[in-house]
Amino acid sequence: MHEDITIARARTDLESKWLANTGLRCRIDSLRKRSSHKLGTVVVRGHYTFTFLLDGAQTVVPARLPFALRK
Repeated sequence: MHEDITIARARTDLESKWLANTGLRCRIDSLRKRSSHKLGTVVVRGHYTFTFLLDGAQTVVPARLPFALRK
């Protein structure tokens, strides 16, 4: 069964499982930037590697995240 994730649940998970982890590290593996003066936007896409402690063991999580900024 698919579990729907609400924004509140996603925020709680982010704060409790990621940001609260004092061992959280992020390595930027690659970045691609694109901007549009016509649209007033900047998009940055990247591949990242997150490492953190989970139950006392180091955990590695690769991620691909886009960030979009609009004027």
